[in-house]
Amino acid sequence: MRHTLTVTEALCQRVADAVFDTPGLEGAAYLLCGVSETDGEFRLLAREVIPVRPEHYLVRERDRLSIAADSYVPVAKLARLAKEAILFVHSHPGEIGR
Repeated sequence: MRHTLTVTEALCQRVADAVFDTPGLEGAAYLLCGVSETDGEFRLLAREVIPVRPEHYLVRERDRLSIAADSYVPVAKLARLAKEAILFVHSHPGEIGR
């Protein structure tokens, strides 16, 4: 079975803006996705970017981050109500220049 993620250019830019919001430090966001499944493909359709709020970072360094668990709870509730999937995305600022 093939697995794919479809993201519009606009949402891709919003992801980049969220995870690279502080130069030199890792950043993170949640991506809410619709789900489409056929016999041959499982596809996630990106619909919304939710940046991790500054107060939810417990550790935020160039090559490491830790996020408070309560950051995830409201996102999980949104996803459950909309019957969507959640992807956690984060940056590696030392590997990719911006």
